[in-house]
Amino acid sequence: MSLEIRIAASTDAFAACNVLRRSITECCEQDHRNDAAILDAWLGNKTPQMVANWFSSPTNFSLVALDGGELVGVALLTGAGKLALCYLLPEARGKGIGKALLTRMEDQACGWGVKALQLHSTAGRALLCQPGLCGGGQGAFALRCGNHLLLEAIGHGRGCRCARQRQAQALLQLQFRLKGPRMEVKVSRQEIFPTTIWSFDLSFLREYFPAWLELVQDWRQKEPSAGRSNRQGWNSDLRVMQMALFAPLEQAARAAFQHAFNEMKLTTPASFRLEGWINALDQGGYNLPHHHPNRLLSGCFYLQVPERSAPLTLIDPRPAVGLTAMPGQGANCGGLAHVAPVPGQLLLFPHWLEHQVDYNQSATARISIGINACLA
Repeated sequence: MSLEIRIAASTDAFAACNVLRRSITECCEQDHRNDAAILDAWLGNKTPQMVANWFSSPTNFSLVALDGGELVGVALLTGAGKLALCYLLPEARGKGIGKALLTRMEDQACGWGVKALQLHSTAGRALLCQPGLCGGGQGAFALRCGNHLLLEAIGHGRGCRCARQRQAQALLQLQFRLKGPRMEVKVSRQEIFPTTIWSFDLSFLREYFPAWLELVQDWRQKEPSAGRSNRQGWNSDLRVMQMALFAPLEQAARAAFQHAFNEMKLTTPASFRLEGWINALDQGGYNLPHHHPNRLLSGCFYLQVPERSAPLTLIDPRPAVGLTAMPGQGANCGGLAHVAPVPGQLLLFPHWLEHQVDYNQSATARISIGINACLA
């Protein structure tokens, strides 16, 4: 084995995307249980363009692992200390490659001054059960700064604790090594008042894009902008989802909204209709902060996203979070979240979540289709 760990480049995006999709599909069956809806949602944003955006973000630290020149692993650490990605090709497991990636991530986290790494997974199994971290004996993942051990997450063999980890959704056993004897502390975590955003890859609709863009251009010439939050651009009225030309999008969006409603576990099944409108932002155009009152769920489908166009900015819905004297990017901290969309991507989010779009710096219009689910 000739192993190389290096910084990821945007040119690695296609091969890295293949690693992500194969690893999730073939190695994470206990999570997605071969449920097509769960798997489609998980893979929805695993596209080469999206991966390239992650790699190019200045707030991320991204690595790829190459074995004999072939890209076989990818890992990504955010500036907030979240281990967002750590995946291997199925055939690359058991060779110490995952452990090598984690070691580099640990070094980077220490260099940033991160006190603890965050991992969102099924009871931490994706981390603790990596080769070299969980197996026949006891393994550990430790975050160290020099010789000082800050945090150690302990995992045991597959026949022992790993079976129970699948049942304890948010429990990790942590050990803090202080001066004197080792003490064991159980830590549980509960997420309350969650705000979920769904992303769906509808790039299979690309064959309709030319006809849709032509209709938008013709529509803009015939009718004035409907206004609303759009500035220096153009809004249509709300009948896009009722137009025959957009029937393929309406069908795909309806399935996506239904998936989101299923995950929301509504006490009463939602009977809904969709309304949609064109949102075109010319150079210098933007959308004011706004939300969509008296709706069930909101979304945005991206038809044309030129370079240097602004991302979607989501505003923390908790007004009191700004009162903290200790701002940050981790748990219980507030601020803004930014989503850099790609053409063919459908984002769904709560209708009450305030959002905006900053100035489009491109000479090409940024064109999206806003969608609301309304009571039928």
